[in-house]
Amino acid sequence: GSPHESGFLVNKRAIYEPGSVMVCSQKRACCAVSCGFLAIIAVAVIVAFTKPGCPEARYTGEPIGGYGGGRKVIYVKPLLATNGEVFPWKDIKLPPYVHPLYYSLYLHPNFTSNFVRGNVTIMITAVEETQFIVLHSRGLNISHYTLEDKYKQRIDILKFLLCLEHQQIYLGLSRILHRGSNYTINLIYETIFKEHLDGFYMSSYKDEYGNLRYIGSTHFEPTSARSAFPCFDEPHMKARFQLEIVRDESQLSLFNMPIRSSAPIPNSYLVVDEFEETVEMSTYLVAFVICDFVNVTDYMENGVRVSIWAPYTMISQADYALQVSMKIIEYYEDFFGVTYPLPKQDLIAIPNFAAGAMENWGLITYRDTSLMVDSEHTSSRAQQQVTMVIAHELAHQWFGNLVTMSWWQDLWLNEGFASYMENMGTSIAETSWAMSEQFIIEKVQPALALDGLMTSHPVSLPVHDPADIESIFDAISYKKGASIISMLEVCVGKPVLQSGLRYYLNQHRYSNAGTDDLWEALTQAAYEAQTPLNVKFQANQSDPNSPLNSTIGYRWHVPLTFISSENPVNVTTVWMNVTNIEFNIPKDLTWIKFNVGHRGIYRVNYDGAGWEMLTNLLLNDPLRISAADRASILDDVFTLVRAGRIKAKVALDLSQYLKNETAYAPWRTASTHLMDWVELLFSHPSHSLMISYVHSLVRPHYRRLGWEDTGTHLEKLLRSELLMLAVDALDTEAIKISRDMFLGWRYRNETIPPNFRHVVYSTGVRHGMEDDWWFCWRVYNSSTVPSEKKLLLRALAQTRDYWVIQQYLENTLDGIKIRSQDMLTVLAEVEEFFRDKDVGSGTRSLQQALEIIRLNIQWLEFNLEDATTWLEKQEFFKEKLHISIFDYFDNI
Repeated sequence: GSPHESGFLVNKRAIYEPGSVMVCSQKRACCAVSCGFLAIIAVAVIVAFTKPGCPEARYTGEPIGGYGGGRKVIYVKPLLATNGEVFPWKDIKLPPYVHPLYYSLYLHPNFTSNFVRGNVTIMITAVEETQFIVLHSRGLNISHYTLEDKYKQRIDILKFLLCLEHQQIYLGLSRILHRGSNYTINLIYETIFKEHLDGFYMSSYKDEYGNLRYIGSTHFEPTSARSAFPCFDEPHMKARFQLEIVRDESQLSLFNMPIRSSAPIPNSYLVVDEFEETVEMSTYLVAFVICDFVNVTDYMENGVRVSIWAPYTMISQADYALQVSMKIIEYYEDFFGVTYPLPKQDLIAIPNFAAGAMENWGLITYRDTSLMVDSEHTSSRAQQQVTMVIAHELAHQWFGNLVTMSWWQDLWLNEGFASYMENMGTSIAETSWAMSEQFIIEKVQPALALDGLMTSHPVSLPVHDPADIESIFDAISYKKGASIISMLEVCVGKPVLQSGLRYYLNQHRYSNAGTDDLWEALTQAAYEAQTPLNVKFQANQSDPNSPLNSTIGYRWHVPLTFISSENPVNVTTVWMNVTNIEFNIPKDLTWIKFNVGHRGIYRVNYDGAGWEMLTNLLLNDPLRISAADRASILDDVFTLVRAGRIKAKVALDLSQYLKNETAYAPWRTASTHLMDWVELLFSHPSHSLMISYVHSLVRPHYRRLGWEDTGTHLEKLLRSELLMLAVDALDTEAIKISRDMFLGWRYRNETIPPNFRHVVYSTGVRHGMEDDWWFCWRVYNSSTVPSEKKLLLRALAQTRDYWVIQQYLENTLDGIKIRSQDMLTVLAEVEEFFRDKDVGSGTRSLQQALEIIRLNIQWLEFNLEDATTWLEKQEFFKEKLHISIFDYFDNI
């Protein structure tokens, strides 16, 4: 998984909850109202959610007081300790001279005084001779520190220095630590126990009686374990951990491992829980929780206990998560060829949790919306999202936890593989959901959208300070990483890929690995299977702050696949080996489609004749190619228009086939692009023309699908998508039915089918009165169903009432009214305010958002005239009402 929604948590949350939420069609009105509160909100965002930056200080020469050789780096400025002395260790990474073996941690959190008292004993081994130790600490008031050798003889600590900038402690010693010998550090400290969203923090929820209940929970990824206890907080510094924690007798505690014993503290209402020792693991995977939750539990055939934990008011929604978790763990054990290595697996819903979920080994923490499923309230899409998040985090128990990247630059090894496996795990839990087809829209398309920006980055990117680390938790590491693995699977075959992954996991279990280690394992598997494979990962080593210079000009080995009218079933593969390639195709082809199933991480642009052939194919015989290929064509053509490579007319001509499209993946792709165009044309006369065109495409399907919540999972997803699109396209019937359902729910307590609630709630608020908004607000505050609260939070942002928007934005500053985890779900971003602001680890996300704004302006320059001319020529417009969007709203 930081705190504050730092850039890391903004990004990681977005992986699980893609898309913006405050999406009112009347954007200018929202902007006008928001401006008055923008300064307050933006300051709140920065203060509450952005970690302080940690600029790297570089020096030339040996680290002072060190043995074993220092790193040669470039001088920038003196790095000072809190007492004003020059801090002797210059690197933001810890020295390699000692390595932790074992932590014994004692914690006493006080929910009344908001303090945590801690005592940590760390056994270390000297890898090289050294006369100093450097470890991490952030926000800890350390009152006592000692060092002993293996004979319990004390070694004097002559110098104790704290560097806030690098979050490091320096211990200067009276004598040299000898290579191969073990030593013990003991530190006693105190820290503030706040309602942040990282480290060891408090959060709260209301019980069934409306009483406020407090819990303590952790979120350490990537660099926040150091804010809970002094430690060697780098992923390769693996060790074993043992925990004792004090709790109230009315609560319980959880840890990565099962509890060993509990003992009451005399003359108090307190209890000390002691837990079993962990396996070797990284600090960012340590987790503990103090709560009063309940659970549902089952056991695997091998005796592993699987439990879902939640507040009593939500536990009835936990059965689905338990059921799918058991199936997915069993599948992963078989696929990876490695038995789940811990005695238990807990999954827990945290009331205030910034990321979507966090893969702590044996104690996975989730947003409640990512874990809870209510059969009467949860939509098909929300249920699918829950299953995918569970599958993702369980995959991490092997990829990331058992084998961990050596350093954060290879984060994609963790997140890319977990994202790749989540579709496979979900398809095992729910066999009818066509997850391989959905991989295109869930992974490939978002990855390419971000990768097409100049602010993109390689999947393996050198990172140094915490701000750099947090900024790469984005769709490149997750979704592009997953897409690369998917493309590799096509090249070598699933058996070879599976065999290579097994080599990788077995060779590096309980240890660390890098990208090259994965390629070596895959090459070994390919060699044994006699499959040609020679892969070499090319990490971009140039300046990450100069994306223009670092991404243009690269050429890659690309497996170019295609099908054609001559051979529409068998896939032909031609390798583009770094250079351009030419090959012959029959002259009498009526169509050709490259990048079959969009399994390759590239886009395809055709010449005019090629696009015309594909347009004719889709208009006359769309089922000739798969739904994934139809989605691929749509995504490519609309994106190439945005890039200025082809005219808007090409995409509009091709999109006409959608009148006959009945599959979910193409429509999910098309609706996103079509509504983007509607928004891009907002302030232009052709805006109403574009809305009318979208309406002409969706209307036949709206009539065909209707308002019966029936059919397969994919049919329900499609119906929900198109009903929302019909409302967005101002279909008067769809708006009226939605509004009637909303009023029936409000006044007569009539049930709305779960798959219709998004469109009904949004329409009810958008086209309703102020008291409709307040009704939804009251339901939001009283609901105990996470998926329902999430829908209502999104719907509330649809209001057109300026004063209500003001109240809504002000409520984001109240952690009780709107939980801090949901704050950015409500806000919009504004370029001018952030232009000269330091947003720390959110810099890359901000740059990406600003680049999208600039691309939108460029789109209008290239395409406004062409799109307007095309729209004006269409017959559909003659049948539509000639009204502006504001006229329409006034008549609702």
